[in-house]
Amino acid sequence: RAKAVFGTRICIRGGMPASLLIAGSPTEVEERVRQLVATVGRDGAYILDGGGAGIPREARPANVKAMFDAIRRHGVY
Repeated sequence: RAKAVFGTRICIRGGMPASLLIAGSPTEVEERVRQLVATVGRDGAYILDGGGAGIPREARPANVKAMFDAIRRHGVY
């Protein structure tokens, strides 16, 4: 909704739920990245992040790796 209201006038940050990085699977993380890049990141002005606190300390390393790999794969525009 924020992207629809503000467009590219401001940079939006966040979108990756901490719970997904902690308890999700790498496949779920990649799908969330793909979805975020396609919607929020569509025209730029978006920083994918683990939310207000960044990447949680409890995040599974495999999920953090999946997030960065998916950003490299889907986040180039």
